[in-house]
Amino acid sequence: MAILTDMITAAFEDIGEIPVGRAPATLELAQGLARVNNILGMLSNSPLTVFTMYHVSGVTIAATRDYTVGPSGTFVGPT
Repeated sequence: MAILTDMITAAFEDIGEIPVGRAPATLELAQGLARVNNILGMLSNSPLTVFTMYHVSGVTIAATRDYTVGPSGTFVGPT
């Protein structure tokens, strides 16, 4: 909860709701927590796509224009 309190405090400071260095009141923290819960609730219902990036290296061949990546390709990715 301490990390979340710090995040809410920083957000309030960023938007000018509270001056820098002042701790938010209990009601302000409760409102910030409600906002965070609303955002997390919306995200949990969203179809999100997770992309993974792999670094694949290989030797290029002169005059070869196209390369493929995969188990049967020019460059074999991670297994």
